Amino acid sequence: MKTNNTPKLRFKEFTDGWQEKKLGDSGVKVIDGDRGANYPNGNDFSDFGHCLFLNAKNVTDSGFSFLETSFITAQKDTKMRKGKLEESDLVLTTRGTVGNVAFFNETIPYRNMRVNSGMVILRSEPEKVDPNYLYLLSNSPVFINQIKKISFGSAQPQLTVKDIQKLKLPIPNIKEQQKIADFLTEIDDKIGKLDENKKAFEKYKKGIMQAIFSQKIRFKKQNGKLAGRSLGEGGDFPDWEEKKFDDIFASVPTKPYQILNNQFESTGSYPVVDQGQQKIAGYINDSKKVFTNLPVVVFGDHTTFLKYIDFKFVVGADGTKLLKSKNKDDLSFLFYALEFHKIKPEGYKRHYSILRTLEFLMPELREQQKIAEFLTSLDNKVNLINNQLEQAKLFKKSLLQKMFV
Repeated sequence: MKTNNTPKLRFKEFTDGWQEKKLGDSGVKVIDGDRGANYPNGNDFSDFGHCLFLNAKNVTDSGFSFLETSFITAQKDTKMRKGKLEESDLVLTTRGTVGNVAFFNETIPYRNMRVNSGMVILRSEPEKVDPNYLYLLSNSPVFINQIKKISFGSAQPQLTVKDIQKLKLPIPNIKEQQKIADFLTEIDDKIGKLDENKKAFEKYKKGIMQAIFSQKIRFKKQNGKLAGRSLGEGGDFPDWEEKKFDDIFASVPTKPYQILNNQFESTGSYPVVDQGQQKIAGYINDSKKVFTNLPVVVFGDHTTFLKYIDFKFVVGADGTKLLKSKNKDDLSFLFYALEFHKIKPEGYKRHYSILRTLEFLMPELREQQKIAEFLTSLDNKVNLINNQLEQAKLFKKSLLQKMFV
């Protein structure tokens, strides 16, 4: 056990040295699930029931997720011995994707839960290790880096109870633990609220797009406001016309502007845009490859991701399609039309041929511009919230690096 292992960032009212303890000696128990004869099999699970039996998808790198759930009966639950969660327990995944941690606190909707054979319970003695502190510590580089070192097995990485008990934890006195936990929990609450706000705006935008492209709401000529079809001032725009993809979009050759994945750099003069989810995939310094015919819509032939790009860039690798307006349609509107009609990816295949089969209802240019302006304003709000969210996450990450050693 080491002492005086103090962090760079600390509350000024605390001066005692920190101790470094093995998890097994710190007041934290590692509890396996019941792996005996009563371990449930396929016939024991149902979509509803008394006790939620956790699976790998329920414990993610962001905590609990309950998109897919399986339950066992009260009778089956009673027969099992170990592995039942109590409030303030942590769940740690130990097989496959190892090191994911979830915290069973008062916000979790299920009260009866058990771990499966690919996870363990971390149960702290609260007078020695504050459960909130332990959860925050489990998200810090100190904890994560140790998990990476001790996990073994390339095909199926796993952690043993013995190795988990050897994890080294920085332990201040209990009052300082609680102070740290309260402070970082406030930041988590802010992150949670920003995330909820972002999702609410995204849901609102999705509903508005559905209403616009189904023409349940229309713009008027004079006031430029959204209105129900029978409401608003000013005259109506003309009816929308049905057009085929090839009548609307023109594909731009990419070969002169294309580079390979191994040519990407982490920094450089010109951003690289490819078919991946991130807007910018990397950078390059070769000005000869720069695409300047802007703006343009990027479509991922393999991925189906869409991007509206209005800055100079270099095209990344195969599968990145560049689309322009064939006529004089507003390209921002065309981007939102593609987003609304977004096709589902069907594995690693070419999707552009599917995209070309789509037909679109097209308003006249002035209404296109009003729609695009309105939807862009919603995107700007989402982006603003997302930037605040990412800054809050980076701030927390920085604190975790400085508050734990």
